[in-house]
Amino acid sequence: MAEPLHGNDFEQRLRLRVDFLEKQAQRQLFVLDLLATLGELQHSASVRKDPAGIFSVAREHLKRLNNFDVLAFFMVDEANSEFVLTEFEPESEKIRIQKEIAAQVENGTFAWALNQNRPVVVKSSQYEKTLILHVLATGARTRGMFAGVVSSGEHGMTETGVYPLSFVLQNTANSLE
Repeated sequence: MAEPLHGNDFEQRLRLRVDFLEKQAQRQLFVLDLLATLGELQHSASVRKDPAGIFSVAREHLKRLNNFDVLAFFMVDEANSEFVLTEFEPESEKIRIQKEIAAQVENGTFAWALNQNRPVVVKSSQYEKTLILHVLATGARTRGMFAGVVSSGEHGMTETGVYPLSFVLQNTANSLE
């Protein structure tokens, strides 16, 4: 049986726990603030019916949630049902993110992500970092796919981190519809 903690050990653990909980509470408030502003911004972007404007709003919200090295949106080409890289940043990563998605298509992860309504988090083959895939889908159809690259360990895909990311991307898909 473990011995109970006494004195400084107990106080130190309590302080660490309080610090952790305070950071969690601050993160929750940040996410709630982000979600409160999302509806208005997505609405103004969708009124223009401008996919570039909608993606711009989505990118800004996603950057507030995570420190993405690469952000990319692939849209479904209605003529041939292929996913086409539509919006991405930085500009220098165009070929590399296309190769990454081709690799994810080849290994079946892309198809798996299409059937999920949540982030799919995997190791990137091109970047040696974490890749987050999330389908852009409405109740009626699939509009595209989001791909984000973040440094390993920084993806923030805890249970509380998954929901805001999905909320932003579902609103993006609905705005595109």
